Amino acid sequence: MNLPWLDKLSDINPQLFREIKGRFTPRNLGIAAALSLGGQLLLAIAFWGQLPFGKVTKPELSVYSKYCTGALEYTDKVHYHSDSYPCHFDGAGHFIINWQLWWLDIFLWLSFISVGVLLVASVYMLVSDLAKEEHRGTLNFIRLSPRSAQTVLLGKLLGVPILLYLAILLAMPLHLWAGMAARIPLAQILSYDALVAAACIFFSSAAMLFGLITAWLRGFQAWLGSGLVLFFLWISALKLDSYEAVDKTALDLINLFNPCFLLPYLISTLRGNLPTIENYFRCNDCWASWQWIFLPIGRSVIAVAILMLLNFALWTWWIWQGLSRRFPNPSATWLSKTLSYGFVASFEVVTLGLAMQSNSNWEDSLIWLLVLNLLFFLGLIAALSPHRQALQDWARYRAASASSHNAGVGFQWQDLIWGEKSPAPVAIALNLLFTSALIGAWSLLFSTGGDRYQGLASLAINFTIICIYAVLAQILLLMKSKKRAIWATVVIGGLAFLPPVILGMLSIQPRDNSFLWFFSGLPWLEVEHAAPSAFFSALLIQLSILGWLSFLLIRKLNRAGESASKAILSRQEF
Repeated sequence: MNLPWLDKLSDINPQLFREIKGRFTPRNLGIAAALSLGGQLLLAIAFWGQLPFGKVTKPELSVYSKYCTGALEYTDKVHYHSDSYPCHFDGAGHFIINWQLWWLDIFLWLSFISVGVLLVASVYMLVSDLAKEEHRGTLNFIRLSPRSAQTVLLGKLLGVPILLYLAILLAMPLHLWAGMAARIPLAQILSYDALVAAACIFFSSAAMLFGLITAWLRGFQAWLGSGLVLFFLWISALKLDSYEAVDKTALDLINLFNPCFLLPYLISTLRGNLPTIENYFRCNDCWASWQWIFLPIGRSVIAVAILMLLNFALWTWWIWQGLSRRFPNPSATWLSKTLSYGFVASFEVVTLGLAMQSNSNWEDSLIWLLVLNLLFFLGLIAALSPHRQALQDWARYRAASASSHNAGVGFQWQDLIWGEKSPAPVAIALNLLFTSALIGAWSLLFSTGGDRYQGLASLAINFTIICIYAVLAQILLLMKSKKRAIWATVVIGGLAFLPPVILGMLSIQPRDNSFLWFFSGLPWLEVEHAAPSAFFSALLIQLSILGWLSFLLIRKLNRAGESASKAILSRQEF
């Protein structure tokens, strides 16, 4: 299909032009439009079928419907329906319909379906497209483009799911009409749409990064990526529909990544005219008490929308830092050590701010903070740890540098803290120290008595176990096997999550045998039940394991540097 604006687009973003030109065919456009319009028609028909029809010929017969205007009669046990109401009729014998409620239901269902389809399908399309480009070898050709990595990736982000965007755009008129017919302010509807757009940009950017760093999964990565997004949406939907939708802990972070979290705010102003919507979300007043660093964010829909937009913007920016590094150089870590310190600080500010709520439980907040930090630092280990070739280059450089200065082979702290190819454990330990200091200060300020010991002890045991994972992961990435990334993922994931599963299956609770739980990925669960002697014994054992693994890593790096230098010298002599 030849369109004049496509030729102009080719000068601005050739990659976007390539994607759109390949997808904008009459057949594809027709299918996208048919699916969108057909889906909207089916949704309207489904709700139209729930309305009572015809005239009332026998007024003595009661008719019930969710969209009727009568009041429930609790004494009428025969005709009582929990989700239906007695129907009234006008002088002509027609049913009186609550059209505002009918349009509200269409608006909500269209909102839920659109978010699910948009996020899951766009992630699948982008990851699948990158996998196909990698398999065909065209991705390396695209890397040679004189355009910047941001321009190329932006073309991918906008162009690959372009037909999906078109289908969603065709649903916008019904979405806006249904919202306004339900008497939701237009500004609030548009704020929700802005959140959906921000969520789409975030998840699509994350999908591209996921596709670049999981190329070893080949064709399975698209299904895995979209499955993870679908699982997240399911978990967040359960949280939204729970009686305690806002747990007032750091787990509220989940709410900030789901634009549907704003929907209860949109319909809250309608409760005066539509009392039946009290049952739409089980926790009707949970959001009003929601806070961030003790600021009453939950009292205002504008404040919630702004905080969610800032959250999406923050993490999208960090993802694009990784994309800018990883796309031009597939062997590079997707996060540098320099950037990692700001990355960790951003995460801690967001999660710790969510833990600072006046009506939160300190112990629950600490547990969820440590859970989220465990998952976060496992991801940080994967993001910062260089692989075998980079470590060999660094070790060889250090060995040559040490020889030229007539000094023994050693490690300079500056390289370990800031270097691109240096081992990651020191940088991870520094980030852990920063995190522990922040959470420790919060713990000392907002806990009392024995809780302070529990908080500081939990941070200490958490620090050592994550450091052990970091050093062990770096050792595994020095393996000669081409599947060393898989080995590192399986081993570290197994050590972190398999022991709690096994102990739980054996009905060994933390209060029963706390010492075993100290060596799982959740060691801080045992601090409350363990005696001080057991805690210090476990901590000493963990420090011994950490020291032995660190010694093993240093020895392997020294050997790698020496052998690589000898190989280069022998080739030069030959």
